[in-house]
Amino acid sequence: MNKAGFSLVIFFVYLALSALIISCLFTSTIYFIIPTLHTMKVHKEYISLQLAADLFVKEIRMSTISEWKEISAHCIIWNNEDTDIGWVFHDNKLERIQGIYRKGEWDRSRKSLVAKGVTSMTVSPDYHNGKIRAIGLVLVGSHMKKQIYSCVAIRHKGGDV
Repeated sequence: MNKAGFSLVIFFVYLALSALIISCLFTSTIYFIIPTLHTMKVHKEYISLQLAADLFVKEIRMSTISEWKEISAHCIIWNNEDTDIGWVFHDNKLERIQGIYRKGEWDRSRKSLVAKGVTSMTVSPDYHNGKIRAIGLVLVGSHMKKQIYSCVAIRHKGGDV
């Protein structure tokens, strides 16, 4: 009796080949796609911190700073004749605050989230003849091994740098 159809042996061969193909797909996922996703996350964080540093540099360059309100390792606040502007690091976030800063507190302020996932921010002023001539900013992300470093010259009243 010759019946057309599959035998049990062919079914097991088909099952074994299917299992082999599926295991190869899972292996390629583990070895190629997951590291690629991690790399994309690191690059996204790097770009975010680089943009934050560029925004900081642009803001300092565009401001005519009339008074420094506070400068510490994790905070910098200045007055630009109209309003007070601050860049503050806390809770793994970098925030820009604009408003009125008096006696260590913000009044009528607006906060903007500049970057999240920041593990460290360091502000370091460079003094020359008792005046701040430049500000250094160092940002470190939570998934990065490399630091983002920016330095910007200060424009004082009267246009001198």
